[in-house]
Amino acid sequence: MTALVINITGCQSLGFGEEVQVWRFGHEETPGSIQDRYAHEFKRLVEERFDGKIHVEIYRAGEIGSVTDYLEFQQEGLLAFSILNPGTTSTTIPENNVFYNHFLLPEDDEDIKELFRTSESIKMLNEINERKNLKVLDWFYEGFNY
Repeated sequence: MTALVINITGCQSLGFGEEVQVWRFGHEETPGSIQDRYAHEFKRLVEERFDGKIHVEIYRAGEIGSVTDYLEFQQEGLLAFSILNPGTTSTTIPENNVFYNHFLLPEDDEDIKELFRTSESIKMLNEINERKNLKVLDWFYEGFNY
């Protein structure tokens, strides 16, 4: 289980009075991983749709700190977006550890996706996260990781 989190900050000048918004996006995996592919697709779509007025910088695990640093960076506005797993966020928000009680979750991948879409518990978790200055845009299931 993973959360996509948001906090938008930062501008840089392009010259001639035009500015570009810079969104820093951190994730906790390596190049080519699922999270890295999601981040790069997000970057492509944002930069394409905003005609270069927004530039997305991607930082992978360890590039600007540890993954627990990424949580703090997100909360403080140094990262605009991040993909963080519940284990990382549970250092500050212990309720997110519920996802490590696998016996509480459905076994079928589609049932897990449905849980994320419709569960009142997810809404409650989002509210708890927001009180800790972490706005969850979405939870998604990455499947079994080896």
